[in-house]
Parts: sequence; structure tokens; C-alpha cells
Amino acid sequence: MTDSEPSRRNLSPWFRGFVMWLIYLAIALAGSWPLCLSATSTISIGFEGEATVPLLNVWTLWWNADRLAAAYADYWNAPIFYPAEGAFAFSEAQPTMAMAAPIVWLTGSRVLAYNVYFWLVLSLNGWASQRLLRRLGHCDWVAFCGGVMCLMLPFVWWQSGVVQLMTLFGIVWTVQAMLDLFRIGTNNIESTAGEGNWRLAVLGGLRLGGAFCLTYLLCNYWGMFLMLVLVHSSLWLWTRR
Repeated sequence: MTDSEPSRRNLSPWFRGFVMWLIYLAIALAGSWPLCLSATSTISIGFEGEATVPLLNVWTLWWNADRLAAAYADYWNAPIFYPAEGAFAFSEAQPTMAMAAPIVWLTGSRVLAYNVYFWLVLSLNGWASQRLLRRLGHCDWVAFCGGVMCLMLPFVWWQSGVVQLMTLFGIVWTVQAMLDLFRIGTNNIESTAGEGNWRLAVLGGLRLGGAFCLTYLLCNYWGMFLMLVLVHSSLWLWTRR
């Protein structure tokens, strides 16, 4: 055993995960170069013919930040499609964009906040995929390469002007939560102790529900499509134990 191996094992899993996320963030910044050089004035429009959808998403981020500051008062009564009430329900609300709200409040730059959200989505795609591959038993190097491949998927960069379609990490987290839940479910069936495992099963179910809800909030399309897949795949996972 080398000196580096015991030191690596002494590192906290949270710290190792954070470092891995920073690596994927660096890859996202490099992949979108030179966007970071003009992060306050430029956004990615992908292969969109016009900037309509990306600019709408910038506005959506601002609206989420504005309503968060107002405790979500009149959230659905966005000043669009006047004079219709509840007009925000006609578009993709993306409430998860509120995580970039502090950047809007501190800098006043909606574009910078949007770009930070854009890079966060890309880095989480890679990081979540790497963790799923490790969960499936692949070695660190294979899992890392798989995460890079997910981050650099041609579809993701083709749709980089429609940021909600780039949010694959919610789907990946849902898949991982479902695999963990059915592993717990199998233990419940085979174990006679039962009580402690059922408690874990409840927590696993909550985790699965949370991951799916996050997927839907990130992108309504992915949430609806994923729901169709989850029903059949969960039945298959249950019956095969």
C-alpha cells in the first residue's frame, strides 16, 4: 500500500465529492469557452435560430429571483400575456432557477446569474452521472469518464440555448434513488429483522419522490417523460428482486 492510498481513504466522502464537482465545473467552463470572458453580457443560444428562448429563460430566472424576494407573492401572475391572470403557468416556470437569485440581488446582473446556473447544470450532469456509475460498481476512472461523457453529450450542447432541456442530473438522481430503493426493498423481503430496513425503505421512498419532484421542477417535459418510464421500470425491478 502506498502512502497516498491511506491519505485518500482518510478524506471525507463529502470533500471528495466536492472536489470532483469542482473538476466537472472546470470542464463545463472549458467546454463553453470563451463564454466566461463575457459572463455578464453574453449567453449561449446553442443552435437556436433566434435568441427568443434563451432570453425568455433569462427573464424567467429574474422573475423567480424577484418573487423569491417577495416571498412568492403573485408568483403566477407574471406580467406576460396581459391581461390574463396566472399567465406564468403558460410557460416553463423553472422555480429551481431561484438558486441563482443571490447573484441577481448582489450584482443586479441577470445574465451573470443565468450563466452561473448554466454552468451549474452542466457540472451537476457530470457529477451525478459519475456517482451513478460508481453506485453501479464501476471503478473511479470509468465513472469519471462516464461523467465527462454525460457533461459533453452532443444533445446537451445542441440544446444549450434551452437550459431546461440540459438538466439531466435530476433524471440521473431519480434513477439512482430508485436503484437504491429497490435494493432496500429486496433486503426487506429477505430479512426477518425488518423494522430497521423498513425505516430505510421509507427514507429511500422519500428520496425517490424528492428526486422525481426536482426533475419535474427543473423541466416539466423531463418530469412527464420520466414518469412514463418509471412506472414500467419499477415493476421490472420489483419482480426481478
